[in-house]
Formats: sequence, structure tokens, C-alpha cells
Amino acid sequence: MERDHFNIKRMIDLIIRGYEKGLVHLYDDKLIYKLRNIYDGELPASITLLSNFRSNGYCQDRSTLLARAFLDTSDDIKILCITIKSLRLNPKVIAENDPTFQQHYVVERTDSNGKKFIYDTSAGFIYDKDFYWNLEDPEIVSEEEKKEIAERVKREQLEFPEDIETNKEGAFIMLPIIELLFSDSTEKYAVLGFLQREVQDFKKRIGYSTMAENIEKDMQARMPWMSSKR
Repeated sequence: MERDHFNIKRMIDLIIRGYEKGLVHLYDDKLIYKLRNIYDGELPASITLLSNFRSNGYCQDRSTLLARAFLDTSDDIKILCITIKSLRLNPKVIAENDPTFQQHYVVERTDSNGKKFIYDTSAGFIYDKDFYWNLEDPEIVSEEEKKEIAERVKREQLEFPEDIETNKEGAFIMLPIIELLFSDSTEKYAVLGFLQREVQDFKKRIGYSTMAENIEKDMQARMPWMSSKR
């Protein structure tokens, strides 16, 4: 779900203070590089999870996407379904009298030193768990353990195998939309240049320029009335 604007200034002030004290972190390069090889349909997770447009409001799916980066590590991983007070109801999605409307999904990671972190994909930050608990005052509704996550991901990949070659045309459509949002103030990873870096890296890996030329030629052949002299 999307975050409420209620008390948003206070929330931002607290997060800034947490960042200054080392209790809130941006996604680091080690994580981002791992996400390059995990796909969300036509795009790598390194683009999806760095984009507010692609992540804010899709916490359940995006939490799974992020958790996958840690399934091959010794770190303990859980996906937590929680209720928190900084969510707002989206009437297009769910009714206000539905008791699940405040439910939110985050990833809890416990590293080899026993330190606990919360990855909130709607916010796009990594939090010290105690700080996040004080910030959001959540209540845990359910937990999905690492083994359960791995088994579910395996089943989903068997049913919907990842094949970037098949999804290239989808990337041709989606990437320009993401690029249009680079200047949006809500796209913090674009403000920092991280999102642009990931888009350019992905374009190189899939041969985007050549692909775009071939798609345009194919469209002109099939629909010549759509082409125009420039």
C-alpha cells in the first residue's frame, strides 16, 4: 500500500535523524548488483526496487523480490505481514471496512552477527529493526520463513519461468516511462543517479538500441501509416 501524507513531515524528519545516526540506510551496491540478476517480468529487480513508481504500493510482491537476493546467503530472512499506522486506504483497491487495509509487507533480515534489519520496499530504505519498530509501531500479523519463501519462489518460477529474451519488448515499453520520471522528486534513487545507472546497464545488457531499431522497423512494416517523416 501507499504511504499516507498524514504526519509525513514528522516521518521524514525522523528518518533523516535515523539516517544521520546510521539507523536508516539506502540500498547498497552489493545488494543492487545482486538484484540485477533477479527479474520482475521485463525488468531486473535493480530497476524495479529503485523506482518509487514501480515499488510504492506493491509491498507484497516487492518484498518477495527483495528477499530473493538473500536466499543464497546464510542470513536469516523473513517476510513479515504487519499493520502500521502510516498507511492510507486506497479506495480503488480495498474497502475501508476491510480489516486487512492497513496490512503491509516488509523483509526482516538477521545477519551473521545477529543484527536485525527491516527492508521496506514501499519506502525504499533499510532500517535498524528497533528504529523501525519505534517509528511505525507495527503489529505482526504473520511471518513467512526463509525456507517457505524459497519453496514458493521455486514454484512460481516453474509456473512462470523468467526469460528476458521473451520479455524484451515489454522492456522497450516500460523503460521510457521510468526515464520520464527521473526528474520526479519522489524518485530518490534517480535524484542520486542510481536508477539511471541501472537503466543504462540493463540497456547495454539487452542491446536496447538495436532492439529498439528492429522493433521500430517491424512496426513500420506492419503499420506504415504510423510512421512519419522527421
